[in-house]
Amino acid sequence: MKPDVRKHKIIGYSILGIFLVLVALAAEKFHGPQDSGIVAVVPCGAMERMQHAVNERPAAWARSQASIESATRDIAIASGQAIPDVADAMSQFAVLTHNIDDAETLAADAVEIAAGTHKSLPTVTYAIIEAAGGSGGAIERLDPQVRTMVQNHAMLDQVMQKMHKQYHNALEDTHNDALEDTHNDALVIARENVELSIEEDKLRGDLGLSREARGCR
Repeated sequence: MKPDVRKHKIIGYSILGIFLVLVALAAEKFHGPQDSGIVAVVPCGAMERMQHAVNERPAAWARSQASIESATRDIAIASGQAIPDVADAMSQFAVLTHNIDDAETLAADAVEIAAGTHKSLPTVTYAIIEAAGGSGGAIERLDPQVRTMVQNHAMLDQVMQKMHKQYHNALEDTHNDALEDTHNDALVIARENVELSIEEDKLRGDLGLSREARGCR
């Protein structure tokens, strides 16, 4: 009897295994490819540049990817900057620093400086990267108050700390001005547009067009 019971158990487990595989395949067909669960808003090219810049192992990169998506959303909503622009700046900072945390910090600082100096995010990004390479002309034009620091060959970290201290309230000040002046509501509208684009990305994700489904790494 015992050999027969064992045989029946093996057959039962095999049938159960086949059933579970069929259920998983059916779910994938119905819901679209299953991935990390991250709904992608960061363009593929920017994400791939960051991946190459930091060269992390797969498990670490999966965590970094989730952090990048979250940080990009947060920075874009706070600043009203378009998600592709924020992602592009972050990817350039990743290439510069080879570190995702540092890239996210620099991107957050850059949108504050852009708001405070009324310059575009690409202009600020370029100035920071130029300063990191030893050329301070562009960042001096953004903020003449750092000219002496640049001329004295201050480290980029020191320059960024000074600019962060000066501009860290710039986004909030701009937001308050927009709320007080109905003719100056560009930031409010920009933030609403960013949130709308994120909702559209979520919808595309629900339809199976998340990062892996779109061919992103």
